[in-house]
Amino acid sequence: MAQKPVIFLAFANDRVEETAYLRNLPKELDGTRNALQKAVKAGLCEVVERPNATIKQIIDIFQDERYKDRIAIFHYGGHANGYQLLLEK
Repeated sequence: MAQKPVIFLAFANDRVEETAYLRNLPKELDGTRNALQKAVKAGLCEVVERPNATIKQIIDIFQDERYKDRIAIFHYGGHANGYQLLLEK
């Protein structure tokens, strides 16, 4: 029996520097969660969320035996550029 694919949602926000704070990030997480709800209820996939993601948490999820080789989608919300994701400290 094949296991369900995993959708991994990771979000990070700068809570220290007020000008860098992404105030709509919680809305993005909520909207993404709601959009995936039908698929989760139908048993088509599993969703793993890390709302204040650190690099350790992200690596841990990718290496976790429960999710390893099943992560089909990795969605990151937060500050980033073409070379890096900016995560929680």
